[in-house]
Order: sequence, then structure tokens, then C-alpha cells
Amino acid sequence: LERFELDTLTMVGTFGRDDNNWGLVEDPDGVVQRVSLEDYLGKNHGQILGIQDSHIELSELISDGSGGWLQREASIALEGG
Repeated sequence: LERFELDTLTMVGTFGRDDNNWGLVEDPDGVVQRVSLEDYLGKNHGQILGIQDSHIELSELISDGSGGWLQREASIALEGG
């Protein structure tokens, strides 16, 4: 999922077992994949910080254009949510 732009990925659901929660993310090719905390999404090194029923929270690293990096919060909302 790191080869896709974040805005082309769609959250389609969640599921959990015991104390583990996973998100279900559909890529532009229509493939649904399971993701968990600390997995990476998108081309900007987006690391998953939280998985809620309605969205997935991420922290991305964006180039500042001067050789440095900026950290940015992002999220993917549940499709139709």
C-alpha cells in the first residue's frame, strides 16, 4: 500500500479479535488488504497511529523542499461514513 497515493486508498471496514484491531483498506486495483498499527500507507511514509470504526489515523513525512522533513497528521475515512 506504500506505492499508492493516500487519496487513492479507501477504508472499507474494521475488525477485531481479543485486543487487536485491524483496518481494511482497498487499493486502486480493487484489492482489500488488512492493516494494523504501525503499518505504512501511501507514498509519504504514512504510519498508522490509530484505527477507529470510522477512520484510520496516520502520521506522514513530507519533504520541506530544503532537504528536511515535516510531520503531518492525515486520516482515511470509512467509505460512505
